[in-house]
Amino acid sequence: MRNLILTLMMTVALQVRGENYLQFYPTALTFGLNIANVEGRSSTARLAACSAMSYAMMYAVVQPIKHLTSETRPDRSSDDAFPSGHTATAFVGASILHKEYGMTVSPWYSVAGYGAATATGLMRVMKNRHWTGDVMVGAGLGIIATEIAYRLGDILFKDKGLKREELPGYGLADHRPSFIGLSMGMGLSGGTLDFSESSIKLKRHSTTTAALEGAYFFSRHVGAGCRLAASCTPVSGWENSTESLEVESSHLTEYTADTGMYFSLPISKRLSIGTKALVGVSFIDGVDINSSNGSVTCDYLTVNGNTSMKYATGLSLTCLDKKNSSWRFFCDVDFSRKRYDLLMDGLAEKECCEKNDTRVTFGAAFNVVF
Repeated sequence: MRNLILTLMMTVALQVRGENYLQFYPTALTFGLNIANVEGRSSTARLAACSAMSYAMMYAVVQPIKHLTSETRPDRSSDDAFPSGHTATAFVGASILHKEYGMTVSPWYSVAGYGAATATGLMRVMKNRHWTGDVMVGAGLGIIATEIAYRLGDILFKDKGLKREELPGYGLADHRPSFIGLSMGMGLSGGTLDFSESSIKLKRHSTTTAALEGAYFFSRHVGAGCRLAASCTPVSGWENSTESLEVESSHLTEYTADTGMYFSLPISKRLSIGTKALVGVSFIDGVDINSSNGSVTCDYLTVNGNTSMKYATGLSLTCLDKKNSSWRFFCDVDFSRKRYDLLMDGLAEKECCEKNDTRVTFGAAFNVVF
């Protein structure tokens, strides 16, 4: 029954086209499992109470901040961008699923929840609804609100309504640290794409990155693995046009695939330091701005990037959570040389700009350890 419900809920999530629904997927999965009598951490009453406190605390912080900061959205639709309410909602649900089933039944439930939450945040950036910082802060507030609510629940309810104990733990130094996990990070690359012939200078802002990464370790210290990632970089500098513009995409989206060697050095039973050396390929989906005179719409500005080789390394700190699961905090460095092509009204042919791109990404990942 448990596997059937998980499969059905995952199928629904994959078919959902909008993050407006995807943000509620982890919560729906949690309550679906509970109602179907798949035993997790809490009884239905205790789960409902802890969930209500989690969402209430999150909204009590997110909504006042939105009104106080009045940050304009990338698509200029409103002034309530910071922080991302969709992302905060998704990470509250993912954290509840993690505590109820990921920490007591299987860490794969946590992967499903945090995967949906990460996808929600990434989609908000890709749809020009939020800046990178909005999404990152929203994720943090969602996790913190849930942690506080569950601690409060433990004080109020004590052992009442607890149905299942947490999975037992073991030391990182006792086994080969093979893993697969989902990560979310903020990339610091910045820089300007300077197309001198057309006098266009496009400024790149902080990048939101989501990745699926895994490695198989041959020993406690050395392994091989791969990483699949998607990154969104908002771009500005095209807004000064006197024409009426329609924004199809105001960000550069990069898709990457890397493979290489992973290294781990345990420093205690619960902590280890890691690094890696990867090589891969990068694909760019670019900026697309249209102009309109009310009746006719045509291309105004398009920026695309070429497919290029890339190299990556990084430093990470892994903290064992419970059996078969851990949190990894990382700083990754990615390097590639890219060519960006500009197509614009008034240009006889496309203009090119070549850049040595180095991105430093700070973030966190939830891993299943096997």
